[in-house]
Amino acid sequence: MSGHDGQMWVGPTSEETRRYVAESRIRQGLPPRIENPAVIESLALFLRNALDTLDANPPGRAR
Repeated sequence: MSGHDGQMWVGPTSEETRRYVAESRIRQGLPPRIENPAVIESLALFLRNALDTLDANPPGRAR
């Protein structure tokens, strides 16, 4: 999906993501915030790898 300024929309805002994660953790009986640095680093690595797999020029998009 592209925005009006030519940038690609990737996902929810940081606040939406934070809220989603907090709600999910509460449903699992966990504290809403992730405090463990190892968990934070693991999530960051997952996101970096996921974003690296996105095609910069998907089919149908002008190059």
